Amino acid sequence: MKKIGLIASLMFMLVILVACGGYTQSKNIESKKTKSWEITPTEIEVKESSKKGKKELVISYKAKNISKKEQGIVAADFFLSDNDEHYFYAKGSLKNINEVVKPGKEVEGKGYYIISKDLKKADLIYSPVNTKERATWKNLTF
Repeated sequence: MKKIGLIASLMFMLVILVACGGYTQSKNIESKKTKSWEITPTEIEVKESSKKGKKELVISYKAKNISKKEQGIVAADFFLSDNDEHYFYAKGSLKNINEVVKPGKEVEGKGYYIISKDLKKADLIYSPVNTKERATWKNLTF
């Protein structure tokens, strides 16, 4: 009888861990350069979202200012596109990357995005509002 109780407890814990957990994808995503930045998405983490039918995507970035002037980089400069006219922008969070970077310096930060639970791949686009700079990472999978 004790064995059945122990097995049931272990199975319950396993179900809870799988249901509540997310996963991290860390693969070689290429760096892209614009006129002012060298940007590398270094990690993609998928988490459960409290919103029904959604999941949270956390993208870690490395960004190096390759211009000759101090400038800012924020998560709102990045968005995801599923190539079917759906766009996913960084959610309002104080944890999002939001840095002013001196020339030649590099920063690391994260962007938090709420996406459809069914979405498995998307393009990541860097397109800040106040410039014409643009970089696209095609078909990132998560």
